[in-house]
Amino acid sequence: GSSLDGGSLIQTDNWRGERLAFIRPGADGVTISNYTIKRLYSGEDASGAIVVRKSREDNEDVVRDITFRNVTIDNAPAQVAKPDCSSSAGTSCATAGIVVSAVHVEGMVVEGSDFRNFAVSILHPRRAIDMGGALSSKNIDIRDNTFVNIQTGDSSRDHATILFPEGVSLTGDNYVRGNTFDNSAVAAAGQVAAIGWTGAVDTKNSTQASNLYIQDNHFDGYARATVALRKTGAVTVQRNTFGAATGSAAVTQNEETWGWGNSYKVMMLNEANTANRRILTWYPVDTRVTQGCEFQVDLSRPTAAADYGLPNEPVTIDFYYTAGRTAEVYLGSVSGVTADQSGRRTVTVPEFPPSVSGFVRVQTQGAPASQTGSQVESSQYSRALSLPDFRDCLDPELDLRIQAWRDADPGAAADHGSIHDAVIDTGTLIPSGGRLNSGLGVWITYTVANTGYVPLAHIQVHGSFGEEVCVIEFIPPGGSAGCAEHHILA
Repeated sequence: GSSLDGGSLIQTDNWRGERLAFIRPGADGVTISNYTIKRLYSGEDASGAIVVRKSREDNEDVVRDITFRNVTIDNAPAQVAKPDCSSSAGTSCATAGIVVSAVHVEGMVVEGSDFRNFAVSILHPRRAIDMGGALSSKNIDIRDNTFVNIQTGDSSRDHATILFPEGVSLTGDNYVRGNTFDNSAVAAAGQVAAIGWTGAVDTKNSTQASNLYIQDNHFDGYARATVALRKTGAVTVQRNTFGAATGSAAVTQNEETWGWGNSYKVMMLNEANTANRRILTWYPVDTRVTQGCEFQVDLSRPTAAADYGLPNEPVTIDFYYTAGRTAEVYLGSVSGVTADQSGRRTVTVPEFPPSVSGFVRVQTQGAPASQTGSQVESSQYSRALSLPDFRDCLDPELDLRIQAWRDADPGAAADHGSIHDAVIDTGTLIPSGGRLNSGLGVWITYTVANTGYVPLAHIQVHGSFGEEVCVIEFIPPGGSAGCAEHHILA
C-alpha cells in the first residue's frame, strides 16, 4: 500500500547512484508515480532504475500489484562540455529501466510513462522493461507509454525494448497496448526488436493460449523482427501499425509474409510453428471501388505449406494502408470471413486509405481452436497490393481559418505573393477574445485549406456579415489560399 508520488532523481556527480527503488518479495500494492529519473548507472546485469527482485535475505518470492504511472526514465547525457560516467562525473551514465528478476509477479501496470535514450552499453543490456528473469508473470499491463531511441546493444531478439520472461508461460491477462515505440532516429544503429518473448511452449502446432495481447501500438525504426515471438503458443497481435523506418521496408513482400531470409526482417515474426502455429495469412489479389463507393478487396485463402499452419475459419481480416512496404495506417477489421469454393472472398474495407496512392495489405486473425483454453492466433503481414482509383468517391474537405491582425503592411503584397500573405507575414496576430480600442484598423484574413483529395474550384468566401470577400478559383489537394479585408473598429 505504499506510494512514492512526485519528484526526481537526476545523476550528475558520479556513477554511484544505481536505482531509485528496490521492490522486494512481500511488497503488495506499491505505486511509483509522477517521477523523473535521469542517468542512473546499472552496475549489475539484473539492475535498473527500478528493480523488482529477491534478495538473499528474503524467504518468499512473490510481489503483488505494483504500479508505475507517469514515470520518465531518460538517459540523455547532460549538456556539458565533456559528458562522463565515472567516480567523479555522472553526466552520461545510462541505466536499464524497470527490471524484474527472480520473483513471481502477480499484477504489474506500467502506464503513461516515458522511456528515452537507452544507449548501447558493453556492460549490460539497457532494456526499457526487462522481465526476462522473472519466475512467473500474471496480469501484466503495459499501456499508453512512449519508448524513444532505445538501443540495448545486442543483435539478439531477446534484447528487446520490452522482454517477457524467458521459458515461462504467462497467466491471467497480459497486455502491451496503446504504446508508441519510436526508434526512427536511431534506426541505423540496428536495434532489433521492440517486443521479444521466448516462452515455454516447445510443442509444434500448439494452440495453447499465451494470455498475451499486443494491440493498438505504433512501431517505427526497429531493424529486424519488431515483434519477435518464439515458443509462445497463441499470441493475439492486432491493430498495430509500423512506420516507414521499420527494417522490413527494405525486404521483399514474400519475406514479410513467410518470415524467411534477410535475418527475419519482418514487422511481426512467428518463429517456427511454436508461435501462433506460424499460420499463413490470407492475402489480397484484387482491389476496386464500386459505383456505390465501397472500397473492396478480393482475398485469397492461403494453401498448406510444410511447417506452416492455416488460420482457423471464420477469420478476422485487419486492413492496413502503406505508402511503401510497412503498415502505417490501420483501416479497420472485418470479422466472420470464410472462403467460397474457389478459396476466395470479397470484403469491403471499413475505411478509405489516407492517400490516393499506395498499397493495401492485411493481417489475419485466426479463430480460437476451441471455446475454452485457447485464444485468437495472429499471422504475419501479407503482401501489399496497389490501391484502386477511388478519387471520384471522395467528398470535398476544407478547413477555414479566420484571424485578426494589426500593424500589417498590405503594400508588401508584391513581395509576399498576395495581400492575404502580406498581412500574415507582416502583421501582429490579435488573440481570440482580445480587447481592442475603437478606431483601430484591423485586417481579417480568411485562409482556406484543401484537406481532402478532391481539387476545389470557385470557392466563395463570405465575411461575418454575409458579404462576399473574395472568390478563390482553385486549390489543389493539400494546398491553401486566402484573402483579406480591412475594418475600422467602431
